Amino acid sequence: MIAVEREARALGSIVRRNFHLIRRYLGWEVVFLFYNIVNTLTIGLIGLSLPPSQRAKTVVYLAIGALLWNFLSILFQEIANAVAWERWEGTIEYSFMAPIHRLTYLFGVCLYGCCMA
Repeated sequence: MIAVEREARALGSIVRRNFHLIRRYLGWEVVFLFYNIVNTLTIGLIGLSLPPSQRAKTVVYLAIGALLWNFLSILFQEIANAVAWERWEGTIEYSFMAPIHRLTYLFGVCLYGCCMA
């Protein structure tokens, strides 16, 4: 039970650390969020050119596909940015030498990416 608590704290600290790394770029994150929303709505509007019998189903498929595509795109981008920032700062070795499991590190970075997506 103590090991699970320790890994949960490490997971939270990774999310908090990554948030503090991008704190100064939070305005840009809002801009990118707005861009992704408009992009998804634009893709959904493609289905409105179809006949009414096919319109509802197609718009739902297009919107869900665009949302999933944007979510995965942002998730992988945030993971890549986290690794790139650590390489640039020279702290990636310290992150991988920390006394936590690599899966905990990976889940922490992915959880952060999910929170930002």
